[in-house]
Formats: sequence, structure tokens, C-alpha cells
Amino acid sequence: MKIFISHRVQGQINDLLEPDYEVVMNPHERSLTPDEAVPLLSGADGVLWAFGKLDKTLIDAAPRLRVICCYGAGSDHIDVKHATSRGIVVANLPDEVTDSTAELTWALLLAAARRIPEADRLVRSQEQFRPSLSLMVGTHLAGKQLGIIGMGRIGAAVAARAKAFGMSVAYHSRTRKPEYEAAYQMQAMDLPTLLATSDVLSLHVPLTEGTRRLIGPAELAQMKPDAILINAARGPIVDEQALIEALTHKRIRAAGLDVYEHEPQVPQALRDLPNVVLSPHIGSATNETRCAMTRAAVRAIVSVLKGQRPEHVVNPEVYTR
Repeated sequence: MKIFISHRVQGQINDLLEPDYEVVMNPHERSLTPDEAVPLLSGADGVLWAFGKLDKTLIDAAPRLRVICCYGAGSDHIDVKHATSRGIVVANLPDEVTDSTAELTWALLLAAARRIPEADRLVRSQEQFRPSLSLMVGTHLAGKQLGIIGMGRIGAAVAARAKAFGMSVAYHSRTRKPEYEAAYQMQAMDLPTLLATSDVLSLHVPLTEGTRRLIGPAELAQMKPDAILINAARGPIVDEQALIEALTHKRIRAAGLDVYEHEPQVPQALRDLPNVVLSPHIGSATNETRCAMTRAAVRAIVSVLKGQRPEHVVNPEVYTR
């Protein structure tokens, strides 16, 4: 059995593999080009795929392929429809990334509210700074409302941390989550109300055709002028040009972004703005999380190769074809 791993990963996996398993891993610290990936995919029975598009052409380069595991919760970069048509199971990792992504969400939130990147650049730019009561004045969080769009695992983990900062929580989701409402003393709202009343808006929905550009010019216009937008979900959920214009003209206070509409490209206009905190899609980038992700992904792949069903399947319809 051959398992292809699209990027160099952290974590020990040898104890999860049978002696006759062959693991082929991308030897570079970068994504492979399609021409580089095709020969490595050839003969693969299982694929662990991290970044970049795994499209029909690449999937068909592996005629023996039986399972693809996404290296994370999202599967929008995988041609799931084509995989399903070939009877290939697509698995994902919704559990392992929860805490690290929630922590990064709060890191972006705090950095945007207290202008930490701006303050850091100021201190580094000169040998001494001039004390002033107007120096790097931000906004505090206590007594403010955190609005969350998407109350899945990560959204709930973000909500769980709000109490420590004295914030109330409101949310909008496809379905009501009474268990979370009770646990975190939060209320469900329709989207216009959530936009209009939240001091911080944090996005935690998957990327689908229904959520693409969910936050656009109209939605940004409904937000408070002092509001902060946080996106650690998927870049195309936000209309990036509309966000640039809202930040430029101070229609909202600030933003914290870990993901981008045309990732890995980040527009110069966004990079030039002082009131946005930027990170390079590192929601799961802790050693503990990455090691757990690697082991969970390999376990999912091995389970399919042994004729078993993995815990999390993106395309359950593949089993009823």
C-alpha cells in the first residue's frame, strides 16, 4: 500500500503503519507543482493532502486511489464531487484543529483591539518612544458583544473563551444550538441584527457557495463604525476589496485575518493598511495540533485501506453508490 503526503508534516506515524506500507512525502518546504505531484501520486492508494487544489487531473493521476484525507477541517480545495464519482472516500480532521484555531482567533482579536502590531512597529522603529496619553489608544473588550457567525466546533470554542474577557456572546448559525446557548449564556440572532449589534464579528463557517462573500459591502455597512472583523475560517467568505475599502475609510475599526480571498496572494492595498492584523493561515500551526493532525489523518487513511469507515467523512454518499 502506498500513501502519498503532499507536504512535509510533523508527528510520528511509523507505529500506525503495517510493514508493507510505503509512505512518499513531498521533500520540499513548498507546495508541489502539478507536474511534480503527478508522478508521486501514481500508484497511491491513499493521499494526505494539505494545501493547494487537488483537482480531477491530480486525482486521476492515482488510478488506485481509495481515500483522500484533508489536512484540516476544510475540504473546499478538494474536488470532492469527482472523488465521489470514483468511489474515493474523502475524510477530514474537524476535531484536532479546534483549540489552536480558537486561540489564534483570540490572538487576532486582541492584537486588533489593542493595536499590538502597530505598537510593535513603533517601538522597533526608534531607540526611544515619546510617552503620550494618545499613544496607540485601542479599545477594550469587557462589556462588549462578540458576534459569531457559524456555531460549530471552532465557533463554540471561541465562545467558550469570551467569558474570560468579560464579553457577551451572540451568534448566527444555520441551526439553533441550545446546548451552547445554555453553556455560554449566548443568544441566537438573525444576521442583520448580529451585524448591527456586535462589537467584534468572528467568522467560523465553511466555504460553500452559500457562504462565499457572505460578508460584502452591504454587510460591512451594517456593522458598527468601531467594530472589528475577524476571519480565521476561509478567505472567500469575505469580499476582500469591500473590506479594504471599509478599513481605508474607517467604516469599521479594524480587522484580523488569517485567510485571504485569493490565498496565498495578499493584495498590497491590504498589506499597507495599519488597522488590519495579518497572519499567513496558521490557525492550526502549533506543534501539538500538527502532530495530532498527522496521526489522525494517517489513522483515517489506514482505516479505509483496511476496509473500515473513518470517523469523519466529507462525502458519506460514497458508501451508498
